[in-house]
Amino acid sequence: MSRLICLLLLVVAATAYRYNDGSKTVIIKHPLYGDDYAVSYVDYCNKFHGFKISSSRFSYAGQAYLLKCGAQRFYNLWSNCWNRYHSKSVCFGRLRKRNLFVVYSGGYDSDDYTVGSGSVISYLDYCNRYHGFKIRNSRFSYGGKVYRLKCEAQRFYNLWSNCWNSYKSRSVCFNRFRKRNLFVVYSRGWDADYYSTGSSVISYLDYCNKFHGFKIRNSRFSYGGKSYRLKCKAQRFYNLWSNCWNRYHSQRICFGRLRKINLFAVYSGGYDSDSDEYNVGSVSVISYLDYCGKYHGFKIKNSRFSYGGKGE
Repeated sequence: MSRLICLLLLVVAATAYRYNDGSKTVIIKHPLYGDDYAVSYVDYCNKFHGFKISSSRFSYAGQAYLLKCGAQRFYNLWSNCWNRYHSKSVCFGRLRKRNLFVVYSGGYDSDDYTVGSGSVISYLDYCNRYHGFKIRNSRFSYGGKVYRLKCEAQRFYNLWSNCWNSYKSRSVCFNRFRKRNLFVVYSRGWDADYYSTGSSVISYLDYCNKFHGFKIRNSRFSYGGKSYRLKCKAQRFYNLWSNCWNRYHSQRICFGRLRKINLFAVYSGGYDSDSDEYNVGSVSVISYLDYCGKYHGFKIKNSRFSYGGKGE
């Protein structure tokens, strides 16, 4: 009986512990997040509070380090350690003893890796929470000029969030990042306003009712007694108009700014620009319920209605 008990204890010990090859270090294997479990980089950063890693390098306490193992193995081992100790300093020390990384003296800017060391910033948080520039195709605009990123977008989001937390100023963060050569002026004729347009897609109803846009039909609208035809897609026009309205709150100013960037031109197709087709309700789009209930319109079904005993 005593031998059986000893055997059982040995089996339990073998399943609870695993020795690191070539080392006397004993690794406790977590039932869910052990060395054999593939932890994603996002979970490693956000769920297990790991250091931000770029090009196999990270920083801690003002010092830069270089991984000596595969990144995936490091994520797994870090998550296992975090689940047990919930301490960066403890896990840093334990993994350092196992020679998983060494001091790196390659002269890179350590701030690159201390930024948001416990999280990966999403584009939405970068824009809404940290007031970052709207980025499209690695380009953004600021101060009337267009710039192109020279680094990965994810790195830019993380660095920007860290800078914003420290300075709460777009101009300060812009200048600090420009000095670090994270972006350059982009001079290929792109319209700066195209990139400052809000990150959301504006519906036609919001464009008309919330942002006081012109009524558009068949890509045409009227303003100041003249008719105009869009030279861009309607959705782009809605987005650009809403962005302009949020800044200037003026139909006249937005009309002039969007005209300068050649988004529409005078239309001379012969229709009456002063007709109700384009001018009536130019600041609002009337719903069918309001048409019937508020404005006492005819009931319409399949484009037909009746009046005076006759139907069409």
